[in-house]
Amino acid sequence: LSVSPAALWLAAAVEVHTAKEVVAVNGTNQRLKCTFSSSSPVSQQLSVNWNFQPEDLSSHEPVFYYLKEPYKPPSGRFKERVTWDGNIERKDVSIIIWNLQPSDNGTF
Repeated sequence: LSVSPAALWLAAAVEVHTAKEVVAVNGTNQRLKCTFSSSSPVSQQLSVNWNFQPEDLSSHEPVFYYLKEPYKPPSGRFKERVTWDGNIERKDVSIIIWNLQPSDNGTF
């Protein structure tokens, strides 16, 4: 997950908080909790990029994007399987992955 503030000078002021590891059962849904803290006010231009890297490190794939509103991926393994479950005002940028598969094992 990367949280990108509007200006580069704000990057050092943002801390991202996630679980180190999440274990889930195949076929279930899993909320990937991610919150952030910032010493600066949250800008309307705040963008959130969720990406995925499989265990074999073969690629980086987009999972989800947020800029003023959530945008589902138009294609790829997570199309129709991911929903926004965050609240920017509460500094929560979590998502839910639906119907987990063994091929979803990797780093988000």
